[in-house]
Amino acid sequence: MENYDTGIIEKIIDKNNVLVKVLTKGECSSCSSKEGCRITLFMDKNNLIEAKYNEELKIGDKVYIIINGVNRVISSLLVFAFPIISLIIFYIIGNLLFDKEILAILSSLTGLIIAFLIVYILLKYNKKFQNFKPSVTKIKN
Repeated sequence: MENYDTGIIEKIIDKNNVLVKVLTKGECSSCSSKEGCRITLFMDKNNLIEAKYNEELKIGDKVYIIINGVNRVISSLLVFAFPIISLIIFYIIGNLLFDKEILAILSSLTGLIIAFLIVYILLKYNKKFQNFKPSVTKIKN
């Protein structure tokens, strides 16, 4: 298992999902890329992450947090590339429709906001994107 982090089960949400407290590694604190790194895309500000599971777990169990490589790439593109592409496309459209540069800039910012809303809605409410959740496996002693 090369692409994993570790964590501790904080709460069992339902029969398929748990809330895991991610244990940060020492080398992560000094890394300049930590904000965009692996697991941080899925974590909240308290280092908690919702993950899927399919084995017997209890609160306090130490687990591996595994993110499928394909899901990591797709979610990174969705979160980072889609808004930038949207910003550029809305700028071009705004530039073609309006004579003033400021209106083209406002159009591009509108496109950026719309893109972030689309990403949020897709990741939060679309069942197909629920498969992007990390999974956990209990660490065997």
